[in-house]
Amino acid sequence: MSGPPAPGPVHRLRRREFAAFGAFSDPRTQAAIPDPQSELTFTRSVLDHDEASYGPGRLARELCQETLKLRRNDPVFREYREERLPIGTRARGRCLLLAFEAPAGRRWIAVNFGDRTTVDVQAGPDASIALYSNDGRFGGNGVAPRYTDGRLTVPAHATVVLRA
Repeated sequence: MSGPPAPGPVHRLRRREFAAFGAFSDPRTQAAIPDPQSELTFTRSVLDHDEASYGPGRLARELCQETLKLRRNDPVFREYREERLPIGTRARGRCLLLAFEAPAGRRWIAVNFGDRTTVDVQAGPDASIALYSNDGRFGGNGVAPRYTDGRLTVPAHATVVLRA
């Protein structure tokens, strides 16, 4: 009885690279890493565009469309895209905060990889939430972020765009 073919050099290299990550240090987990040169790996990675027309795929597509529309139409993000301005970054726990400042205004993107958290953002009293990933219209739980008195509360596992 023969098992699967021995991994080739690319597959061995890929396993070695993954081994540097704690989650892949177990040999059984490494064995489950797909062979990057296998036709089956390729076939499984091809997107099914029909999935974007219903259920979670449709919701994810709508979030991506809204995000791209914001990137295209927002004057601050447009200026950053055209001028390649530096982006400020800082982290608080598992939340990453990106800061954009241009003549047209200021924007922040908070990406929270953990539980609900609050970050200091001095955006001023007229700041507003432009978009948040866990909005119910994108299939999220509907828990809205809040900006009050220079502090942005970001729901768990959510991304928030704040404008001022």
